[in-house]
Amino acid sequence: MNSTQADNPEIGLEALNKIIRSVPRLSSAERDELRDILLSKCTVIHKPAGSILIEANQITGCFYICLEGLLRNFYILENGKTFNKSFVAAPSIAGALSEYVAGEASRFSMDCLEDSILLKIQFNILQMGESKPCVQKFYLHIVESLALVKEKREASLLIDDAKTRYLDFCENYQPLVNRISDYHIAAYLGITPVGLSRLKKGILNLG
Repeated sequence: MNSTQADNPEIGLEALNKIIRSVPRLSSAERDELRDILLSKCTVIHKPAGSILIEANQITGCFYICLEGLLRNFYILENGKTFNKSFVAAPSIAGALSEYVAGEASRFSMDCLEDSILLKIQFNILQMGESKPCVQKFYLHIVESLALVKEKREASLLIDDAKTRYLDFCENYQPLVNRISDYHIAAYLGITPVGLSRLKKGILNLG
């Protein structure tokens, strides 16, 4: 595994294996082939909390696999307020579909909420899918995974009220609740921190 910033090239191997095992339609031999390709052609990077991985309206040319740590996708609105699109906890795939599929710069940014270790996958690796079925299946998995997250998020924002969104957040991100500040949770729910505090008190009172 190439490593420009990592001291140990084996860091995150277990997380990478978990991601590979989650890819449907891969045979055992294809899993091994895909692992070899990613380990030999991608780069492990260490990023401290607060580091920007994707900056809105700029081209990155890559996807990431979060091997350790916690990432955040977010928008900065015209009034300066921040709206959190999603959180990405290891091991997970992260990136902007719009850039790879349409060649358009992402409208959201991505940063590290915690010190993180990532596998940086350049788009040209995924383009090997034309000749490597295992990479093609991996790319399809990336597209399906990111599209599903987007669809669920859009439905929640359009249909659910703040209380339902908060309860769903607690269920879907249960291992992360204590790792994410109320400020960021509120920005994910689309309410103010004060509104979140009132919402939590109301739920406790009902219990």
